[in-house]
Amino acid sequence: MKQILILMGLVCLFVSHATPINSIQNNLIVALQNDQKHRHELNQLKKHSNTNQLLIEKLQQAQSLLDESNQYLLEQVITELGHWPGIADVGAHAAKIGLILFKRADTALQARYLPLIQTAVENQDFPAK
Repeated sequence: MKQILILMGLVCLFVSHATPINSIQNNLIVALQNDQKHRHELNQLKKHSNTNQLLIEKLQQAQSLLDESNQYLLEQVITELGHWPGIADVGAHAAKIGLILFKRADTALQARYLPLIQTAVENQDFPAK
């Protein structure tokens, strides 16, 4: 029993001191989930002419708030890393998520981020495709 408690304590200690990269990676994965949270439902509702417009508006507002939160997260990640989150930083999957968030950004943010993405591609730290 004592060994189990010690093992559980070590696991908790390890998990609570996860590396910042794992944290960034996890945050980007959550951001992707948020990015898609209401979009599918909105697309389905918009296909039907008898859809409740109030529901659509509420879902659009909720998705807009999630998009703003994701943009803030992306800005924080870039600030923390000092560059675009590349494959070496967060892995290929999470690096692609950054690009999805980039596509949702307004043109001013896109203009600011594009040179960072280009540098990551040139450094072969982000797929060019």
